[in-house]
Amino acid sequence: MCFENKKLIVTKTVSSDVDRFRELLSLRNFYIDSTTVDSSATKIRVITVGNDDRTMTWIFTLSKVQRGTQNPCWMTDAIIIEDTT
Repeated sequence: MCFENKKLIVTKTVSSDVDRFRELLSLRNFYIDSTTVDSSATKIRVITVGNDDRTMTWIFTLSKVQRGTQNPCWMTDAIIIEDTT
């Protein structure tokens, strides 16, 4: 696995980070709604169902990294919570 992030360096975890992803970390079910893949990037749309039956949509964007010891690997560029209201 590759855990590099070229856009953001996090030096410590703050409570708002944990709160932002709480729904993703404590879910009852999920399914992959759609994927778009090419040779150097991918976009994955995931629907999650929380323990409280709340559904959320997440967009994961990844790019293929061609450097380092884990060459090649997929690097997470962004995790976006899609507004479903």
